[in-house]
Amino acid sequence: MIKGIQKKDFLGEKDIYYFLNYNLMNDYFLAIQAVNSYFNMELDKRSNNAKVYQTMMLLLSFVIVFILLGSMFPMYSHIQRIQGQIMRVFLDIPLYQVRRL
Repeated sequence: MIKGIQKKDFLGEKDIYYFLNYNLMNDYFLAIQAVNSYFNMELDKRSNNAKVYQTMMLLLSFVIVFILLGSMFPMYSHIQRIQGQIMRVFLDIPLYQVRRL
């Protein structure tokens, strides 16, 4: 029983049913839309901040890669020079000594 209305009288054709359904559901729908708009605004703020951070991290990673490649080039050339010296040493060994080893 809802304030004097029996369950059998609470049908869809009564005016009070439409009044309660429209007003209660309309308020609920408006509240859901308001909450949804708050979540959308927060999501937009976070996504814009994330784009800025991702762009900064990408640029920083490019800078680090170029710095590391620049620092590896002198090491690579030094290793190539040492490998050339080792090859010259082994090529200078006479063939009869290589067969004895």
